[in-house]
Amino acid sequence: MRYLMLLLLAISSLCSSARELNADSLTKEAIKLFNNGDYNKSIDLLNTSLPLATTNKDKKLQIIIYNNLGNNYCNIGKTIEALNSYQQAISIAEETGNKRGACSAIKNIGALYSDIKEFDKALAKFNEAEAIGITINDTATIADCANNRGIIYEQQKKYPEALAEYKKALTLYEATKAEERMAILFNNLGIVYKYLKDYDQSISYYQKSLAISEKLGNKFMVAANLSNIGNVYEMLGDYKKAIELNEKGLKTGFEINSSELIIETYGNLAEEYSKMGNYQKGYELYKKYTTAKDSLMNMEKSKQMAEIQTKYDTEKKEKQIAEMGKTYYKMLAVIGILTLTMIIAFLLFSRLQTKQKQKREKAIAEAEYNERLRIAKDVHDDLGSGLSKISLMADLAQRKISGNEQLSFDLASISETSHRLANINQNKSESTDNIITNEPPILDDINAGLSVISKSADSAAMKAQGNILLGYEIKQISAMSRELVDNMRDLIWVLNPENTTLDQLVTRLREYCGEYLDGMQIEPNLDFQLIVPELKITREGQRNVFLTVKETVNNSIKHSGTTEMDIKLSVADNELNISIADKGKGFDLQLINKNGNGLRNMKQRIESIGGRFTLNSVIGQGTETTITISLNKLANPKNTTKV
Repeated sequence: MRYLMLLLLAISSLCSSARELNADSLTKEAIKLFNNGDYNKSIDLLNTSLPLATTNKDKKLQIIIYNNLGNNYCNIGKTIEALNSYQQAISIAEETGNKRGACSAIKNIGALYSDIKEFDKALAKFNEAEAIGITINDTATIADCANNRGIIYEQQKKYPEALAEYKKALTLYEATKAEERMAILFNNLGIVYKYLKDYDQSISYYQKSLAISEKLGNKFMVAANLSNIGNVYEMLGDYKKAIELNEKGLKTGFEINSSELIIETYGNLAEEYSKMGNYQKGYELYKKYTTAKDSLMNMEKSKQMAEIQTKYDTEKKEKQIAEMGKTYYKMLAVIGILTLTMIIAFLLFSRLQTKQKQKREKAIAEAEYNERLRIAKDVHDDLGSGLSKISLMADLAQRKISGNEQLSFDLASISETSHRLANINQNKSESTDNIITNEPPILDDINAGLSVISKSADSAAMKAQGNILLGYEIKQISAMSRELVDNMRDLIWVLNPENTTLDQLVTRLREYCGEYLDGMQIEPNLDFQLIVPELKITREGQRNVFLTVKETVNNSIKHSGTTEMDIKLSVADNELNISIADKGKGFDLQLINKNGNGLRNMKQRIESIGGRFTLNSVIGQGTETTITISLNKLANPKNTTKV
């Protein structure tokens, strides 16, 4: 019997060793697949390896698996799954005192914050990870954090700071012969030199990155390098070369199923074909670009990321509660019984008020329908009028030219496209109910067509240089078409019933400010509260807040001459607080109050939904606009008044 027990023990030990070897080998194979750009297969192997590591209670291997799962999810555009994996890695690392594992996951979360342009939070994570890396002498982490800070400074247009961080990282990577990291760094240096208009240096660094990526078999980096080099050739006017490189990058992007690369490359190709004069091809690619981009809109991602962050914090608190002992659980049971009693009482009370609630909901629904009807009619009339003006101006401009076939072709394309869109708008919107029900294919066609008109107008403006009068008319066409594109996008967003929530409004404001200021010679500092209450708001409140912030930012860009803008949004004491401050030339408030209809309209718009609008300006120092609204008034239409 004793020998039988020893034999069983030996067999059990061998099986355990086999499982450990299997989990470890599966993880290593998954990492190889990740490096080769085969992310889905890598995820499958890691999900197979994870339960084995859990059974073996191999915490160190579990941390490695969760970190690599996060890396894979990040590269295929699944930001929420990536954040969830990194949080799991941190939880296990903190539990076991594994500083290296925690350091890696914290650094990766910083990269996710950087992706949604929460730069202050991203820098804080990178600095936190670097501090841990220094204590454990982790050269790779120190270098990665320097590289990631460089990426943020690059996006903030702080190019000297970006180059300094990149060179610091490069020295460490070269010392450790980290070729994969060097490929990423060379690519980043190429981006900075592109923005500095040193195109030869930019192409040189991109090609260095491409050579290493091809050697390592990293298809993600190969596709990114091809697209980036193509972008430089587009800037140099070599559209044929740019298209060739981007089409190679698009093919590789589909091979590895990278949504991020596919979207970016579609956009590049649409731009390049349009600049070559092939507007039909450019239009087709632009539709593919918008379709792919819409599927990855980060509005829902921000909400889900906030939910996962809350879930992680809750789990951490629950562990702390568990350590407090049985006494606390007895108290918790008593509280639970009291809470259950209160819930039952509340439900009984709610039943008595069902009819009254239904009446309120019906009134709100009717008010929202009327508001959508009014918005739809306004935009429909504005779109029809704008398209008619664009068509007329293009026809008049075409009569003023002779001998310039390319310019004539651009103007003819503008006229033809505006006529076609005007017919679509008239045929599909004669009944305003068609707009209210929001037919996505029709709205997408109009939006894509307006973008083609805008690109054609930009191309015609370049070809009309030297003819001042004609150039002015064409620039008017370009400006009008861009304005209509913005209006259509706002219409699509406002008409979507799912967007009448506080978190969707905050996400839209963050997205608009980030995208609008990205192309300006201005350093934006966006500080938006990531987690906001789940709250259904009125459509009028949604629209008035968005339009007021939009107009305030536009006014600052047009009139202040500022090079820096701070935009803050927070929810505190049951109030939504928004602050927009520039460091421009400022103005005389008394003079503006007498003659400024625009400011009066913004003030009335906010006050009509129960909010406060204040403006402070000092000549030579800048202007600050603040908007404060009670959440109760933002959610309840009875607390607001119509303008």
